[in-house]
Amino acid sequence: MFVNPKTGNRFYRIQNSWDSVLRKAGLKGKPGVDKLRFHDLRHTAATNLARAGKDIKCIAHYLGHTDVKTSARYIHYSDEDLKKGAEALARVPSDFTTPKVVSS
Repeated sequence: MFVNPKTGNRFYRIQNSWDSVLRKAGLKGKPGVDKLRFHDLRHTAATNLARAGKDIKCIAHYLGHTDVKTSARYIHYSDEDLKKGAEALARVPSDFTTPKVVSS
C-alpha cells in the first residue's frame, strides 16, 4: 500500500506516478518501456535477491508470500546466471558428487 505524503490517504492507482518516474528517468517513449509495469519491479527485486545468494524462503518473506512456489515464479535466471551455477558445481570436490560403490 502506498500513501500520499500530502494527504495521508491511500493511493488506489499509481499509474500517473509510475509514468512520472519513467519520464524523470528518461525512459518514457523508449522502445519496450511501454510494456514495463510497476509490478515488474517485484520480479527484478526477487531476481536480484537470488543473484545475491539469498535463499527462496528469504525472498518469499521479502515479497510477502507464504508459499515459496509463488516466489519462485518471480525469479528469472539469465543464461549467464545458469553458466555461473554450472561453474560453481564444477568446483565441488568429486567426492561429494560421485556416489561411492560399497562392496560387500
